[in-house]
Amino acid sequence: MADYLIQPPWGKIIELSRGKEQSLAIIFVNPHTTKPTEIHRQMTEWFVGLIGSGVIHLANELPKLTNSGEAVTVKPNTPYAIENPGDKALAFLTIVSPPFDPTDVYQVDAL
Repeated sequence: MADYLIQPPWGKIIELSRGKEQSLAIIFVNPHTTKPTEIHRQMTEWFVGLIGSGVIHLANELPKLTNSGEAVTVKPNTPYAIENPGDKALAFLTIVSPPFDPTDVYQVDAL
């Protein structure tokens, strides 16, 4: 069972597990929607595509197109946004280390 479920306007987050070193969750991004740009000061986040195709926008880098099975790493202090330009849901497995901490999420200006 999930430890938590969050349903922001852009999609859904389901936490799958939480350990001392990392947490695992599935992030869903609704069709034709972009998860707002944010930054983490402490956490590194790995996104592994599960369903659909999307775009991860990273500061100072070309957008990274992601498909099922592909992975993108977002290091601390890197602004990023996730876009789902498609007609179907976009889903990622996300691995966060140290474990996800909502106090380490800072909304920033769009990229």
